[in-house]
Amino acid sequence: MFFSALIAGFFAGFSPFWGLIIIIAYGFRHFQKQNIAYFATFAVSAMLSVFLISAGKTSLALMDTLWGISLTALIFFYYFKSTQNYHTAFMYSLGNGILYGFVRQLLYGQFINDQITESSTQSLEMMKEMFKDNPEFLTLAEQSTKTSITFFQNHGAAIWFIVIFFALYLGSLWLSARTKTNWNHAAFALPYWSAYLLITAMVFFLMPATKTTGANLLLIILPCFLIQGIAVSFYFWKFTTTSNRFVLFFIISCILLNYILILFLIVLGIADLWLQFRQKHQNKLKSM
Repeated sequence: MFFSALIAGFFAGFSPFWGLIIIIAYGFRHFQKQNIAYFATFAVSAMLSVFLISAGKTSLALMDTLWGISLTALIFFYYFKSTQNYHTAFMYSLGNGILYGFVRQLLYGQFINDQITESSTQSLEMMKEMFKDNPEFLTLAEQSTKTSITFFQNHGAAIWFIVIFFALYLGSLWLSARTKTNWNHAAFALPYWSAYLLITAMVFFLMPATKTTGANLLLIILPCFLIQGIAVSFYFWKFTTTSNRFVLFFIISCILLNYILILFLIVLGIADLWLQFRQKHQNKLKSM
């Protein structure tokens, strides 16, 4: 019995984030061996989770599982097996994540928006009952709820992408930590043309007519610069993570929970695209 396939499938039905992390971390060696039984176990477990446990629209949950998680993982495994390069596999599988995010929003956007509104309204009703003697807090809660509803409804595709992005990233770190495969974070670098994508997204964001489109593009692009910022940090920051993969996984997990540090690393990644910190350092070392 494939325990990790059962667990990954169980989570995939209602939590794509954890389902993708687990299948990435534990499924690659079975992909290498062409172990059909492993992925069949994952598929059956995911289907049972969708039909018996998950709440919401069954067709959406099935599509999340089959396209959003399974296909994304298979693309990652395919390119990682052929190139033995985490960065290549990561970027190709993210392409599928972007495509599915927009298709998902196009087909089920209204249903997703209705769910967001319903769950937010229920939460607000509970807060009204709990804090009925604190009108200032309730006013703040109502404003926050309205802002949250608007944000989630306008940025559904980007939010899906962010979920897949961090699931792939943490799953890849976990895979690297538990196997002998090496993920050279310090070598990660986005192509220079990604700067033009960033500029385009910022222009769209600053124009009132295309502000929402620009915000979605920024939410999709900026996480990639986060990885570049982490890569620059690892290049210059030599400590125990260079030899201990589990410490590396722990450190990056902590980074991803600190939003101020995340913003700093994004800015560092953007700056590195133009200033080429690592390349200049390499040139300096060669000249010495």
